[in-house]
Amino acid sequence: MIKTNKLFIRLTIFSLMIFALAVSVFAQTKLRDALDYDGDDKADFAVFRTIDSTWYVNRSSGTVSSQQFGISNSDTIVPGDYDGDGKGDLAVWRYTNRAWYVLNSSTGTVTTTIFGANGDEPVQRDYDGDGKTDIAVVRRTIGTGGAMIWWILRSQTSNAIAYQFGINTDYVAPGDYDGDGKFDYAIYRAGANNASQSFYYIARSSDNNFTVAPWGVGGDWVVPGDYDGDAKTDLAIARRGTMTEPVTWYVLRSSDSVLIAKPFGITEYDIPTQNDYDADGKTDISVWRETDGTFYVLKSAGSGETTFASWGLISDFPIASYDTH
Repeated sequence: MIKTNKLFIRLTIFSLMIFALAVSVFAQTKLRDALDYDGDDKADFAVFRTIDSTWYVNRSSGTVSSQQFGISNSDTIVPGDYDGDGKGDLAVWRYTNRAWYVLNSSTGTVTTTIFGANGDEPVQRDYDGDGKTDIAVVRRTIGTGGAMIWWILRSQTSNAIAYQFGINTDYVAPGDYDGDGKFDYAIYRAGANNASQSFYYIARSSDNNFTVAPWGVGGDWVVPGDYDGDAKTDLAIARRGTMTEPVTWYVLRSSDSVLIAKPFGITEYDIPTQNDYDADGKTDISVWRETDGTFYVLKSAGSGETTFASWGLISDFPIASYDTH
C-alpha cells in the first residue's frame, strides 16, 4: 500500500509538471499561430496586396503561396487560428454586412459568421483558452468619455458575451498578461502629448482583478508581445522619432521587471511587425519597410543578429502589423 501511494504521488507530481509545461508552451505558441501558416512554430512573412486583394505568404519552411481572399476596400484583415490546428487562417471582416470570412487551414473550407456592427473594431484573440481564435469586436459609444464595449463570440461555447472596459478614446491592447493561456481585456490610454504619461489598464482573466501600469507617453505605438518567453505578454511600446531617426522599443519584461530599450527601425518608413520568427518562444522585434518591401527582424535567439526578407510591394499591408496600435 505504501509503495502504491508513493508511486501514485510521483505520477501525480509528474503529471502536474507536464501539465504546467504544456500550459506554458501553449500560451507561448498561440501568440504566433496567427502568422504561422505552415505550422513550424515560426511566424511567416506575409502581406496583403490591396490592388488585387491577395495574400502573399513567404513560409519559413521554404515555400511561398498566394491566395486571393477578401475585398480590399471593404474588408479588414483579421489574422488568427480559428480552427485550432496551429496554423494561421486567412480571414477578413466585412463591415458592410458584418460577416467574418475564414479560410480554415485544416479543411480548406470557408466559414461565414455574422458578428458585430458597422463601426466596430475587430479584436479577435483566444479569450477562452481553447486554442482557437475567438471572433470579437470592440464597440465605442459616442460622446465625451463614452464607453468601450467588448463583444466576444467564444469558440468554446458559441455564446456571445459583452464586457465594458475602457473609454472610447482608448487603444485596444489585448494580451495574455497573466500567463493563464487566455487573452485578457486590455487597453492603452495615451497621454495627451509626447510629454504626458500613458497607461495600460488590464482586466486579468486569472483572478478577475485589474492592473494599472504607467508605460510610455502620448504618440507611442503599442506593440504587445512575449519578449522574454515566460508565457506572459509584456508591457511594450515603440517610440518614433522624426523622419530618419530610429524607432526605439521599450519593453518591461514580466519575468524580472527589467527594462529593455532597443533602437530598431526608421521612423518615417517602418511599421512594427513583432512576432516570433525563430521559434524560441520569444517575440522578436521586427519592422516592415514600405520603401523597399522588406521585413527586418532582430532575432531573440542565438546571437541576436538582424535578418531581412524582401517580401511585398510599397502599397502592401504587412499582416503582422495587425497587433500594433
